[in-house]
Formats: sequence, structure tokens, C-alpha cells
Amino acid sequence: MIQIPHLDNDQKQTFMPWLQRYHVALITALALLPALMKCIVYAYSFPFGSDPISFYYFIGLDTGFGGRKLMGTLCQWILPNYVEHRHLRLLVITSNALMLGLFVWLTHKSINRNLRESLPLATVLLVYMLSPFSLANWVDSRLSVGFMETYMMVITMIWLLLYLRWRGKWHFYLSSLVIAATGIMIHHSYACLFFPLMVALFIYDTLEENGINWKKGFAYGGVCLALLVLFVCIWKFHHMNIDMETLYADIRQRAAPDACEWNKDELHIRYYISQSENRAMAFGHTHRYSELILSLLMLAPLFAVFYWPWIRACKCSRQWRYLLMPLSITMLVLPSFFMITDYSRLWTAWFFMLILTLMAVTALNDRALQSALKDLLQLGKKHWWLAIMLLVYAFQLHVSGYDGLREAIEWRRFVAALLGKD
Repeated sequence: MIQIPHLDNDQKQTFMPWLQRYHVALITALALLPALMKCIVYAYSFPFGSDPISFYYFIGLDTGFGGRKLMGTLCQWILPNYVEHRHLRLLVITSNALMLGLFVWLTHKSINRNLRESLPLATVLLVYMLSPFSLANWVDSRLSVGFMETYMMVITMIWLLLYLRWRGKWHFYLSSLVIAATGIMIHHSYACLFFPLMVALFIYDTLEENGINWKKGFAYGGVCLALLVLFVCIWKFHHMNIDMETLYADIRQRAAPDACEWNKDELHIRYYISQSENRAMAFGHTHRYSELILSLLMLAPLFAVFYWPWIRACKCSRQWRYLLMPLSITMLVLPSFFMITDYSRLWTAWFFMLILTLMAVTALNDRALQSALKDLLQLGKKHWWLAIMLLVYAFQLHVSGYDGLREAIEWRRFVAALLGKD
């Protein structure tokens, strides 16, 4: 018979306070455990040898200034010898574990032990986790083991922890610059997909209740200006100092066949074509714009949950920062839909920024936002049937690989087929 261990009084006095303090983190970690298990399985079967994103691990800044190269430089330090699939999968599993672990810790920081106080944010968090573009679905879609966004999420959440602890200190401004520059050097899409979260919290910190904090405003403005200059330099002055055939031969010497793509055309597209050619390729997918409109319409009920508290807080407190924060995220992320065709990445980043912004400001004990979240919960209780249907609705939406919202894509194809234009 299995003996169940019993805790003595001393053990209970040690264990129970710890459990009470970290129960939110523990429950969240258990809820995300299936995602971590899926990640491990996917990492073992992920086809690095036939996926063009694998080039990012082997092309560094030694090949010339430009985007998509910092990860290659870092991997040259971490993996200086012959690289095989097992090396990359360990890197991918570690990054995914960090991504989920940091999200768990941020949940712990934003949701306290008082159930009544935490329930409004916890409810919004539930809507996020059931949405098609949550972190759990990012893993389930297998995109987390391939795309660079996983690494970008990790550094963004590290920055957010620094923000909650050391904002206003001189070393925090320096850290913000370094982390944002790191993200942009990993992939220049960071400027539109995750840096808007920083901008939103810069706005929150600068526009205080009693006016503008000019000291913080100048510091944050300097960070934004430096990042803008870096982005423009990557966009305008990127170059390769090595021809494609030589680079391809070098990669083949460093990477096993199961660790890196063999397709030269993909190498050419990502590192050798001009920005004008890149834009022409993006604008050639005009059907994506109708899918964008359909997706916005179908995701509108979920967006309402994330935007309503800010609008409510702005109305009740008469402080424009609550409206400028989600507006800045929206205005900075929307243009990326006209330059990037992998919509799943964009939707995931958008929802990620929205939930983290709510979590961060709640963790700062902002009374206006907490009151707005309570009003949202009361609205849900009053119209409880509508709230339940919203959760059912969110659960029925899905990710379609790289392409975005499956239901919007299928509906666009269906209408096009009916009209004979598919």
C-alpha cells in the first residue's frame, strides 16, 4: 500500500505560507504544462533542415550589417562547432520554457491573493488564454519552435519585469535601449510587433496624474529616437559583404543536413533582395487584405474585452494616457499587416501586447484601471449569458499555420469560390 506522507506542524508552517504566496504562479504553470510538453514534442520533429527560418541561426553580423542577423551571431558564440538538429532543438525548448515561465511569473506579479481584487483581471486573462492567438496556441500551432517571435517575447517580458522593478532609474533607460535594440537586430519586425508595448508603458510613465514628467519624457523619447534611427539604418543600409555561393558553402560546412535549409532561393529572398523587391512581394498578396478585414471583424468581440477597460479608465479619470496606450499599440502594429504576410505572427504579437499592458498597469496598482476592470466584470455578470457565449465564441476560433485566423481565411476562399474568383 502506498503511504501518503503527512506534514508535521513545522513543515506546514513553512509550506502553507509559500503555497499561499505562489498559488497563482503554480496554477498558471500547471495550466501551461501541456503547452510545454507539446513544445518538447514539436522541437524533436521540427524540420530545421527544410525550413528557411533556420538560416537565422547561421547568418551573423560578420556577413554585413542588417536585420535577421543577431541570432546568427549569438549562435556562433553558443554553438561554435558543427551544428546538428539536437543543438537547435535544445535552444528552442529552452526559449519556449523561458517564454512560458516568464509569463507565469508576470501573472503572479499582476494577480494577488485577494480574489475579489484579482478576479476582473483573471477573467480578462481567461479570455486571452481561450483566444486563438494566446501563448498556448502559439505553441500548439508549432510556430513557437520556428519563428523568432519566441525569442522576442522572452526579452520583452524580461524588460517588463525590469520596468515593474526599476523604472525611473538611469540603468532602466539603458536596459530599455539595449533590449529594444536586441529585438530589432534579431528581426526588424520587433519595431512593430513588440516595441509598441514599450511605447505604451513609456506613455503611461510620462503622462502622470498631475501632468507631464518631462525628465522621463526626454529619457523615453531618447530611447524611441535611437530605436527609430537603428530601424531606418537596417531598412536603408543593410548589406551583405559575402556573395551567396560562398555564404551557402560556409553554412553547409557548419550545419548538418537536418539543421539548416538547403534552398538557395530562400537564402536569396531573405538576405540578398532589395527592400523594393521585398515590398513588391508583400503587396502582391492582395487577397490577404480581405482576410485582414474579415479577421478584424471576427476578432472584434475579443478586442472589445481588451480595449474597453482603457476607454472606461480614460472616461472616468479624464486622463488621456489610458486611451493613448492602446491607441499607440494599434497604430504601430497595424502597418505591419501590409508588409508581412505571416499574419499569425502579427495577431499573436498584438494580443500579447494587449494582455501584458493590462497586467503591467494592474501590477502597479493603478486605481483607474482596476476600477475599469471591475466595471467590466460587473458588466459581464449583468449580461452573464453574453459573457458565456463570448467564451464559447473565442474557443471556436483557430490559428491556420502561418496565415492567421483560419475561419477568416476559409470564409474568404468560400466567397471567392462562389464568385468564381478563386
